[in-house]
Amino acid sequence: MKKIYTLLAIFSISTIYAFSQCSVTVPMGAIEVHSQQKTQSNADWWVCRGGSLSLNGDSNTIYAEEGDTININGEGNYIHAKGNGKVFVSGDDNFVWYHASTVVQDNGLQTTKNKCAGAMIFAYSDTVNGCDIWAGIKNVVKSEDVLIYPNPAHDFLYVNLPLKGSDMVDVSIIDISGKIILHKNYDGLDKQLSINVADIVSGMYMIRVSNDVFDHSYKVLIE
Repeated sequence: MKKIYTLLAIFSISTIYAFSQCSVTVPMGAIEVHSQQKTQSNADWWVCRGGSLSLNGDSNTIYAEEGDTININGEGNYIHAKGNGKVFVSGDDNFVWYHASTVVQDNGLQTTKNKCAGAMIFAYSDTVNGCDIWAGIKNVVKSEDVLIYPNPAHDFLYVNLPLKGSDMVDVSIIDISGKIILHKNYDGLDKQLSINVADIVSGMYMIRVSNDVFDHSYKVLIE
């Protein structure tokens, strides 16, 4: 019986870790890539939307935006694929976390593949000087210019956006497993968004605010 409990504990920890890798922060100093072939190990790579990276090396971490093509050959690499792209894996003991819309072709040995239950969420350490998220277009709204309050939130959560014009804005609230709990579209003419969170279970969430030229994610506590 003790052995069973131990195995269940190990399984639970592994499951939590797998889900946590579906919501990650692209680190400051990650190497920006649009289309590149490289041989390098022990580096962080940030592949812009619609880009490609062909990489030979070990112990790399790759953050692939939507529509990317990743070809990795080596050992102990970590790939986070946001969606609508392709990942080709060769080598030993590599790890892939991916959205369901990503095609993963595994030609390696002992590759660990984890399909995220919902969206693959990226937060960004460098939103000004880092990789442009939308394939060559710098963010119109900087991450620090978006005001989200109160935090913690109880009944309502407000999002203030310094938008110009009437662009549509998508807002999603995502739990720690990557599941989208709430998703709404707003008219950009409404500079303050009001979101009813009274019926959402208490806990830590990511709120994603995006449109066709920017994409930002923030942590928010709902009580």
